[in-house]
Amino acid sequence: MGLMWLRTLTWESSTCALVISTDEQHWRVLLEICQRPRLNIANPPSRPFAGYPTTGEQPVTAHFQTPLDHATPKTATMADKMGSFKEFFELIMTPSMPVILIGAAIVLLFPILLHYILIKSTPYTTLPSVLLLGPAGAGKTALLTLFERGDAPASTHTSQRPQTVELTASRDSKTAQSFRNHDDTSGTHTKFLLVDTPGHGKLRNYAMAKLASSTSDKSKLKAILFMVDAAAISENEVLAPTASYLYDVLLGLQKRASSSKSSKPPAPIPVLVAANKTDLFTALPGALVKSNLEAEITRIRSSRSKGLLDSGVGIDEIGSEEHDDWLGAYGTEKFTFDQLREFDVDVDVIPGNVTGTGSGPDKWWSWIAQRI
Repeated sequence: MGLMWLRTLTWESSTCALVISTDEQHWRVLLEICQRPRLNIANPPSRPFAGYPTTGEQPVTAHFQTPLDHATPKTATMADKMGSFKEFFELIMTPSMPVILIGAAIVLLFPILLHYILIKSTPYTTLPSVLLLGPAGAGKTALLTLFERGDAPASTHTSQRPQTVELTASRDSKTAQSFRNHDDTSGTHTKFLLVDTPGHGKLRNYAMAKLASSTSDKSKLKAILFMVDAAAISENEVLAPTASYLYDVLLGLQKRASSSKSSKPPAPIPVLVAANKTDLFTALPGALVKSNLEAEITRIRSSRSKGLLDSGVGIDEIGSEEHDDWLGAYGTEKFTFDQLREFDVDVDVIPGNVTGTGSGPDKWWSWIAQRI
């Protein structure tokens, strides 16, 4: 930047020092005059400064001393750094309002931030589920409690709201045959949810909503277990509402498969028609339960098709509307469960019983274990 000169001027009466120095912005002139006589200066500077004597009676002897360099900036030493750290440590350890507020914010926000990071880094696992459907009095809740307890079902009454239990099914061929082996820790197991739904006609909205939501990619619905009362299904007042409910369930699965807009169809959802109470004398065997349901669904399908024609729908709209609400192969005279395979819906009818002597629910349990 510049130099700092020390010039010593000698007069007869005194000695004065003229100091000229520089800083980063401008020249600074420091002039100290002990006495201001009118003197002639030998070799005056080319540019006089304010307050500098320009005349005098006698010449003045002037000489320059060795120029002094500006002070070189010092590099921060370890001691300086330690001193700064010490000052910072003393600052945060000194009780003050800013320190208290910052500390409180850290204490409150750190657990929230940690929880958020853990939630994001840990994937949430949804268990596969099996939907338990059927008319009221078919034995759905009794089956649910039997699978949950493992020894005997609880005394039940008509359910007013859905219930869900978490169960474990063995994936080994031997232990998967009986629900009583679900506590066996040997081999491989799969956890799943069994969801019991109310069977009353006015309370089936939950079951149908659950079925409608199965079109989502996030749905974990793996199978449907539809229970019927095999001991009373021979009576028309039991068969008609049972077949009507089953018709709506199967039609929902058919629309689910046919209305998919993506190139990848939704995962198929098989249906088990569990013919319960086969231990009773009046119960129909599984084959008759199947044929009775197919015959009644045929009648319902024909009745709904005629009802559509009588509802005043235009001739041009009849084809599309009827085709959408037609269960099974369109235009066939008789309905069979095998027609639903075209829509990736497999229907099995298996007899069994929750209470009493007989085959029990082991075949139902084995069917579930193979599909979750």
